[in-house]
Amino acid sequence: MLLKFGINIAPGSNFSMQNSALIQKFELDAFVFCFAIEENPSLKTMRQFEGADSCLEIIEPNGFFNELQATIAQVIGAHRVIPAQSVAYKDRSEIYNGKDFGLHPGLIKELSFRPQNEGRILWAYEPGNQNYQPFISGHWRLGSYCKLVSF
Repeated sequence: MLLKFGINIAPGSNFSMQNSALIQKFELDAFVFCFAIEENPSLKTMRQFEGADSCLEIIEPNGFFNELQATIAQVIGAHRVIPAQSVAYKDRSEIYNGKDFGLHPGLIKELSFRPQNEGRILWAYEPGNQNYQPFISGHWRLGSYCKLVSF
């Protein structure tokens, strides 16, 4: 575990820490696709997103997410690092769990955003590529997995 923080201790050595905290800063960029997880999309949820003027329901999630994955890989060359899952609404500081650095920071939001009931997928480039720029895929097949929701 300490190697992750740049501390290398030889086998058989004694090491102790008291009243200390190890902090891992995450400064990873990623492309993020966000979506509300609701059985019946509502105007109340839409109002959580500033300036939203329309809502699409993904009626075939597996087809949509597979198509989106292929499109992003083809258009920008990024690979999926976090599959579709719910966002955790909690404090960003965590107590070390003894195995890893916990939940990816891209899946954590403050408690005040809980009404959004959000899910996310994250894509990243291979390490070393830092050219994250917004893009529009323009892929027409993505729309075939959705329907317009009117309120």
